[in-house]
Amino acid sequence: MKRSFGPDAVRAAAAVGVLSVHFYLNSGFYELPVAGGVMTASTALRMAFLTAVPMFLMLSGWLCCHQTWTPRYYLRLLPVLLTYLVCSAGCLVFRRFYLGEEIVFLGALRRILEFPAAPYSWYIEMYIGLFLLQPLLNAGFSALPERGKLALTVSLFAITSLPLVTNSVYHILPAWWTNFYPVAYYILGAYLREKPLRCRSGWLWLGWLGVAAVHAAVQRWLYPGEPMVITALVSRGGPGVFVESLCLFSLLMRSDDARAPRAWQWIVRRIAALSLPMYLLSYITARLLSPRLAAAVPDGVRRQLVLPLAVLLNLVDSGVLAQLCEWLTAGLQALLPQKWKYHSSGSSVQAPEKQKN
Repeated sequence: MKRSFGPDAVRAAAAVGVLSVHFYLNSGFYELPVAGGVMTASTALRMAFLTAVPMFLMLSGWLCCHQTWTPRYYLRLLPVLLTYLVCSAGCLVFRRFYLGEEIVFLGALRRILEFPAAPYSWYIEMYIGLFLLQPLLNAGFSALPERGKLALTVSLFAITSLPLVTNSVYHILPAWWTNFYPVAYYILGAYLREKPLRCRSGWLWLGWLGVAAVHAAVQRWLYPGEPMVITALVSRGGPGVFVESLCLFSLLMRSDDARAPRAWQWIVRRIAALSLPMYLLSYITARLLSPRLAAAVPDGVRRQLVLPLAVLLNLVDSGVLAQLCEWLTAGLQALLPQKWKYHSSGSSVQAPEKQKN
């Protein structure tokens, strides 16, 4: 059975999006005033790339929505945890011997258990809880009639997104649920598997890039000559990122590799397969590349123009480290007792970034 290309396209695009957002974090972008064409375009692109994590979450819902609970269900988390442990060890070694941080054994162990060992590992911390909830979410979602599934999807985004809109003017809605957006995106992915968007691709492109352009225009209008102001409206759970993610996810899920060169297919599938360790280990490659980038392009505004080159270099470097991590993780899994290993039937998944279709 041929493997579907759409999920791989989503996963690869999300990985590139994460590295792009991290480029802005490390390039001095947030200290520069949003003025002129370069900074306006950079502000729009940053907004467009914020779809990365939501798309990972939506893909989890799309792929995992039929997964049911069994006693062996929890074994599916082991490969993710092993990947996290290997990547955390790599980050700690880098921070100890390259950055010169004082890290002792007990301190390293504590950082691993509390998740700051790999600075980008907040995603793992969040995903563990989502993984534990997946069978319950799936059971509840599948038990609903068609209109009930739509009502659940809309309700989740109402409690996560609407307070960000209304409370930016006046606090009239409870904001406690705004951090519940991972579950909202998971359910949205499950719903889109049954009811994909039926509209032309051109409208999806317009929805994704149009929201990003409006965001940049609003920044120029409300905060002229100031660095970009990050508001709740443009957070991952905000309505703008929700519309962007819905459009880009739907667009990429239509991807077909029938006409794509084999080399391109291989690159996309390889990035997709390595996306989780690439994400975690890109901290190392970003810390290595950023000082060199700043030295090569001292002007902060002009530095934003090298986004494609910087992301490409980070993609290649973190991809090499991720491949080493995958080999090491596979070796560790081979050492596990047989009863600890999960045997996939072919349609099940292991994690948002490492699922099999």
